[in-house]
Amino acid sequence: MDEIGFEDFCAQHDILIHFNDQLSTRIRGFCYYDGAYYHVIINSRFTIYQQQKTFFHEVIHIMENHFSCDPDHQDQCEQQAKELVKEIMEQFSDVITG
Repeated sequence: MDEIGFEDFCAQHDILIHFNDQLSTRIRGFCYYDGAYYHVIINSRFTIYQQQKTFFHEVIHIMENHFSCDPDHQDQCEQQAKELVKEIMEQFSDVITG
């Protein structure tokens, strides 16, 4: 199986990444779908390591289609994303800035 690069992954999944330094530090990032593209907004006021974690967290929401998550299950969707980010960060610790 061929490896896919970061840019190709984002392009294949219609993901656009935006860095914003105007967000409150209470917000690490968020994502939304505009009908054509998934936008991942990353708060650039955080460390590179945190930005990477936030990116993975938001992409998990996209890949797991958490946009349709029932409000009663939002905590479960957040917990799932957190657990998967933890696994990703551990598995790829040798290539992730930290």
